[in-house]
Amino acid sequence: MPFFAQPAMLRELAVLVGGEIVGDSDVLIAGIASLEKAGPGDLSFLGGAGYQDQYEATGAAAVLISPNRYERETDSKTVVLVDDPHEAVQILLKQLFPAPASEWGISQGVVIETGARWKGRVAIGRGSAIGSDSVLGENCRIGSQVIVGRGVTVGDECVISDTAVLCDGVVLGNRVSVLAGARVGTPGFGFVPGSSNSRRIPHPGGCILHDDVEVGANTTIDSGSVEATVIGARTKIDNLVQIAHNVQIGEDCILVAQVGLAGSTVLEDRVTVAGQAGLAGHLTVGTGARIGAQSGVIGDIAVGATVSGYPARNHREVLRQVAALRRITLILDGLESLVADDASE
Repeated sequence: MPFFAQPAMLRELAVLVGGEIVGDSDVLIAGIASLEKAGPGDLSFLGGAGYQDQYEATGAAAVLISPNRYERETDSKTVVLVDDPHEAVQILLKQLFPAPASEWGISQGVVIETGARWKGRVAIGRGSAIGSDSVLGENCRIGSQVIVGRGVTVGDECVISDTAVLCDGVVLGNRVSVLAGARVGTPGFGFVPGSSNSRRIPHPGGCILHDDVEVGANTTIDSGSVEATVIGARTKIDNLVQIAHNVQIGEDCILVAQVGLAGSTVLEDRVTVAGQAGLAGHLTVGTGARIGAQSGVIGDIAVGATVSGYPARNHREVLRQVAALRRITLILDGLESLVADDASE
């Protein structure tokens, strides 16, 4: 649970989120917690109707809540009325718990090869290596033991966390975040079968990540073979995701943990892929489509469709099939009971 460096008056926090206080504006807030775990010194928030019971039972000193969920006549809690409680919490977390900033400059043990350069100030952590002819933009932060390969281009205000690797020729836009242990631009998994041994296919196509992309910890994005693997602007990729060679991902997509995309898959804009879903290669997922957790996608997905299951199909159809199986189970239970009764007579 996050705790403030020192307690703050609720009225001070309300100003940060533009909220209206109903109740005690002088209550001291020491931290932020969930409704279930919040105590007398905590600020909490009500994010949806499914948490109403927790809201009513919470021990929080105050709660962020939207006006359309607040009953002014009957509710005795101290609350802060805000249009979007989730957004308000994010504002408070960023304001009150800023990420520790590394010092600008180059730490000891950094290897910088010939032709590598940067614009303006930069922070490079202990034991990192910057390959020849690579370019870092302004205000970039490179963690410890990071490998930046040869000929890499990194845009302005990028953050490359500890032990991440940017392979040769990778191109990052502005404000890209690559979290700890991620690998970007690794050789794709491509082989040509031979009479005695499979021969690896070269993958010089590279990898391009556009502005405001985030790559989660221990995620791998492979380089393309004859053309680049491309991640569109503002796409967010969770931890432990595998993106194979020549994949094309559009703008504003969301890929949750342990998703796997096979080679040459295309995700158009605003696609959401839930955790552990797997997509076969050489298929297209249309704009705005949603793929459920642990789905197996083996064919194209239409624009705006919601699919789940294996093989992935219309989500409503999957729910009907699950309900039908449950009814069949109940019928079988009844038949078995009848057979048992007949056998005992």
